[in-house]
Amino acid sequence: MLKFLTGVLLIIRLLSPAGRCGEQYYAGFDAFTPGFETIAGTEGWLASSSHAGRALNGVDAESTHGLAGIGNAAFIGGNAAVLPPAITNRTVNVRKPFTLDPVALGQEVMIFRVNFGIKDSTLSGTAVQRDNFEFAFYNTSSQLLGFVQFDNSTLSSGVPVQKIWRSSWTGASFTKLDTGGTFLYDVLQEIQVRINYRTNRWSAALDGVDLFTDEVFYSGSQTRNAGPVAAQMQIISTAVYPGTSQMGLAPGNNYMLFDDFALRTDPVPDPAILTLTKSPGGSAQLTWLSEALYKYQLEYKDGLASSWKKDLPSSFITAADTGESAVFTDSTATGVARRFYRIVRSPP
Repeated sequence: MLKFLTGVLLIIRLLSPAGRCGEQYYAGFDAFTPGFETIAGTEGWLASSSHAGRALNGVDAESTHGLAGIGNAAFIGGNAAVLPPAITNRTVNVRKPFTLDPVALGQEVMIFRVNFGIKDSTLSGTAVQRDNFEFAFYNTSSQLLGFVQFDNSTLSSGVPVQKIWRSSWTGASFTKLDTGGTFLYDVLQEIQVRINYRTNRWSAALDGVDLFTDEVFYSGSQTRNAGPVAAQMQIISTAVYPGTSQMGLAPGNNYMLFDDFALRTDPVPDPAILTLTKSPGGSAQLTWLSEALYKYQLEYKDGLASSWKKDLPSSFITAADTGESAVFTDSTATGVARRFYRIVRSPP
């Protein structure tokens, strides 16, 4: 692709790596049977076996969930019954398995997108049972690598937190870090999560607004690749199991509805020069599309017959952020009638 600007010819096209890319999976759940526990077994979906028969996941028809125009939608949670004491796993899970090695495919960027909505518990009293919901990312050995969590747990005041957290590996276990974002009740919102498996960086946006960008994804010892992606509920409360003196896990009747569950893999976008201007004094200012931690060399030549040069001061750059780079100024362009530029990228 060629682009002409005043006094400058800009060349910005590089070839993408070969390999399968694009959409890997999409579910609108219209092909799923409405009812309790109808997710597992359709299109390869699985569910946590320890909660089987507890009506903690399923598919709602549009007439049930009441959101016009979206058809069927999946849900997790919604059953406030106290679970038997033998059930000790607080994580209720439905997941779509994948077996992808994005780096080996040459498609190191994985993008997960889903529409979700959270319905708060309607139980009355001073100790309303509320739970946390999340989307979690595992490797192909079903080992957890990361999650984004919607905190619906209860503060001492009885007011739900509604914060959005992201996972962080501390060296021995996972912890949660506040993204600064909050979610809404009773509306569908879109979350998009972008993971670069080569650089081990991830970003997330809620309704197009960044929650976090270019943070470390997972720094533990488990293999980083793309396995199951899960919708999960973390049960917070406990209560006395009926007819006994034993405590059992007690989910609230809050739940998370989710729809348009989509996953794709792509190569890192070609390095594209986004802006190029010349100052009145003749120097050139450039920005280009970059990926955090990748290395970029700005090369140039004056006239078609000359060879490419890479001796511009500070023109070999390791990108700090994903997106538009910082402005690079080529002060040596002063007095040059026409200069050609190109960006050469190398992986970290």
